[in-house]
Amino acid sequence: MQVSPAEAVSLVGLQTQFFSTVVFDDGTTQDATRDSSWSSASTAEVSITVDTGLALALAQTTVPVLISASFGGQSGQGMLEVINANVRELIVDPANAVLPVDNLQNYRASLVLDSNDVIDVTQQVKWSVAASGIATVSNEGFNRGLVQAVSEGNTSVIATLSFAGQTETGSATLSVVPISLVSIAITPADITVVRGISGRFSAIGTYNNQDERLITDSVIWASSESNVVNIAASGSDAGNAYAVIPGTSIISASLSGIVGATSATVIAPALSLIDVFPLNPTRPLGVAQPFRAVASFEDGSSKDITQLASWQSSNQAVAELEPRIAGQAKTLT
Repeated sequence: MQVSPAEAVSLVGLQTQFFSTVVFDDGTTQDATRDSSWSSASTAEVSITVDTGLALALAQTTVPVLISASFGGQSGQGMLEVINANVRELIVDPANAVLPVDNLQNYRASLVLDSNDVIDVTQQVKWSVAASGIATVSNEGFNRGLVQAVSEGNTSVIATLSFAGQTETGSATLSVVPISLVSIAITPADITVVRGISGRFSAIGTYNNQDERLITDSVIWASSESNVVNIAASGSDAGNAYAVIPGTSIISASLSGIVGATSATVIAPALSLIDVFPLNPTRPLGVAQPFRAVASFEDGSSKDITQLASWQSSNQAVAELEPRIAGQAKTLT
């Protein structure tokens, strides 16, 4: 069980989202944030929602507060320190953006403190645009800060944060241009990866003025075989993909009726070696000896293959394998 962020800072009145990830013995991972049970070591200073991992800073801490998550008999920890600092500014990123009509752009908001710490508050600010006829912005879920260009013109994207009796505001400029999308290319293209690998696809749009733009955040992503490759459709994680099981999936990106696609093939990692346990055991005559086989793969993962392996005895007069119990040897003489 892994908890992230491992260490974080906050101010009184602000929230911090913690995430938990389960790591399995075959090297694969799975988000378990909403399946974990969360707790705070000091509820007077930091409270946390037991089933979401969302922590609220209540009071300044003298030492960082331990944040714990538990799931399936495993547990992980992170730390949250509530500091005494003043806000220097609220930054909205990107500061200056140019978007074609219908394109999307994820904006982020960050508090810069006089302690030189930076706190991501994207999910806590209220987003707005100065001219709603030119662009719109979402305040819903993990699409918070997602701006869509509507019509040609210039506007401002505004983030407003209210906490602990104070209000901070930051803004960025946005120019919407009237060019149209012609085609979408996805990179990397036609890839082959080992199971358990994660990464991000990128989408490059070509427009009718021959301009090429990175539109990863603007397109809607899809995987034809989500059990093979799982991909985030939109939001701040748009294009992030995870190779689940061996197979092939078509990865597509669509925007304004234009679709680009490529293939992604997931393979099992190559087998490096097989270990048999226990090593060189001694057994009394007539007492069975169970063995276990563990395969190690090139990606560093391992798997118990006792039930899958083909077992043999070099001297069946001394010990023979039980036909119905994998890996169990019967001592004979």
